[in-house]
Amino acid sequence: MSVIAELTGHSEDARNLTAYAHDYIDRWQSLGIAHSAAQPHTTLSYGSDDSHGLLYNLYSDRELGLNLVPQSVYDMQSDFYPTVQQTFGVPLDTRHQYTKGDWELFTAAVASTSTRDMFIKLLAEWINQTPTNRALTDLYDTVTGDYPQITFIARPVMGGAFALLLLTAG
Repeated sequence: MSVIAELTGHSEDARNLTAYAHDYIDRWQSLGIAHSAAQPHTTLSYGSDDSHGLLYNLYSDRELGLNLVPQSVYDMQSDFYPTVQQTFGVPLDTRHQYTKGDWELFTAAVASTSTRDMFIKLLAEWINQTPTNRALTDLYDTVTGDYPQITFIARPVMGGAFALLLLTAG
């Protein structure tokens, strides 16, 4: 919002919104990171160090060049994701074993090279071995490779697969 405010000539609003954003990021880092966990990571639920989730929305920070989220958070998550990978990917969060391929690729786009490659490899293995028999789904079980209770088929969200190309080209 601060960028939009600045572009529309509302400089004071832009400064205020930027200050709010930085304050929120600082609060989030103090509340939402399991600093004392064996492998530090962001949490899905504040105060629950054994919870976690994919931070696919970090992509927007990187793509827009906002730099609100410190590099240390990207690095921490890149180190963490391999510790929770399953046969066919990294679960969206600790509530279920399923994931979304588009969100994994948004996450991969801002991860370290080795973690990016892990996401791509696991997704490729799922595509090659999935027991599903319909057009590419974005939602699948990371352990079995099958559909979870919900069946998503050939949805346009899979355009997220191009997230890697957009950041690379930028």
